[in-house]
Amino acid sequence: MRDANLSLACLCLAAIALVASSASSNATSPEATPQPPAHNVSAAAPSKAPAPSETSSQQAAAPLPAEQAQQAQRQAIRTRVAAQLDNVINFWKAHGPDRQFGAFHGTLNQQGQPVASPERGFDKGLVQTARHLWSFSLLYALRERTPEIEALCNNLYSFLVAHFRDPRDNLYYQTVSQDGSRVTKDVKPLYAEVFLLQALARYAQVFSNQSALDAALRTFRTLDSLYHRDGLPGWSEMLGKVGVDPGALGYNRFDTQLHVMEALADVYQASKDPTVGARLAEIVDLFPNRLVDQQKGYVPRVFTEQWQPVSSINNDVLVGLNLELSWILVNSAAAINKSGDPAVKRAAQRASYLATAGGFDPTNGGAYYTTDLGGKVTSPTKVWWPQNEALLGLWRLHKLDPKDDTLLLQMLKTLDWMQTRQLDSQYGEFFWGLEPNGQLEAHGSDKGNTYKATYHSLGHMLQLEKMLAEDS
Repeated sequence: MRDANLSLACLCLAAIALVASSASSNATSPEATPQPPAHNVSAAAPSKAPAPSETSSQQAAAPLPAEQAQQAQRQAIRTRVAAQLDNVINFWKAHGPDRQFGAFHGTLNQQGQPVASPERGFDKGLVQTARHLWSFSLLYALRERTPEIEALCNNLYSFLVAHFRDPRDNLYYQTVSQDGSRVTKDVKPLYAEVFLLQALARYAQVFSNQSALDAALRTFRTLDSLYHRDGLPGWSEMLGKVGVDPGALGYNRFDTQLHVMEALADVYQASKDPTVGARLAEIVDLFPNRLVDQQKGYVPRVFTEQWQPVSSINNDVLVGLNLELSWILVNSAAAINKSGDPAVKRAAQRASYLATAGGFDPTNGGAYYTTDLGGKVTSPTKVWWPQNEALLGLWRLHKLDPKDDTLLLQMLKTLDWMQTRQLDSQYGEFFWGLEPNGQLEAHGSDKGNTYKATYHSLGHMLQLEKMLAEDS
């Protein structure tokens, strides 16, 4: 067994060396047929054993070969995550801000130029604008504490409050015109509101802005009055009366509940409001107790009002979303000092079981979009955000189980895919998605729109960079 471990460790070292050398090579065109990544290499020769004259204390102090391999893997991951962040930050600083009307442009083409969307012209969406504010507030806090980033955050905050907010209920409209003078879509679904809530809280905390925190708490209290019922944990989308996503009528969505939890964690960390803390505790417990299918190893897509899975439409695994939960659950639990709770740890691991077992391309790297419950890939499209979330989820799972040698290797193979295929080496940022034949999927080459903002590729990757620095 020891010889097998040594061989595996050396194989990992050889893989890391090859990964590092491949990182400096030019990325291939996204239209080309996917090629196998350079991880499939022969095992290196075993490390030389210590000389007999070495003392036992010297031998004890030296890391084991497996530990050396993991150290090399972690360093390669840190380096490559930082490089991808540099690319994304440069793209959005150069192309995102609308210098004429404020906030960020609604739609950007491949080159980063503002263009009209076929669906909404030059309108700006609440989800994307809130996500930009949240991500750039993190950028200021974690990487670039500069007047430029502060000014961008202040502008985004001012635009949101001035043009999206409905003063009658302190909720925010879904879309407004380019200059903010007109509301172009007046519904207020819970999914969109929680990103606004999260953005206000993060901005308030980073910049010590009491007005923003007060605004966040006012929005929280409205949402709590609409979506919470005594005796029913969490916020139920089925209780709201102010407009819901027509595609979600009749169901509570896993996706929405995940982001409710993440938003409440940010609001609680900024405010320490006891009602916010109570709601956060409810949903942190809801996932291990009701939402995670502990037996099958995933989270169903939709639930009834009583949090029962709707079996007729829960036959696939959302790979990126399950991996996203695995780290957001642990981080959100930490806000109420429950990250060490065995139930939380087990839920994080079980939620991602099917995603890690069948959700990754073993040849080319990268995360698929969906699999069935038996591990068969049902949507092989590789969308940008599951790649980001896979990295965070795999890292958190690695910290929960450092002995699992596959997790860091999956991270490296995912980074291979992202760097050589998903990332636009010419203009920057990630393509929305790629099909198995290497062609762009239906969203085409646009880099920014209602849902493709900076939340995954910047905000969450900044959090990954922070976790890598703290945990390594």
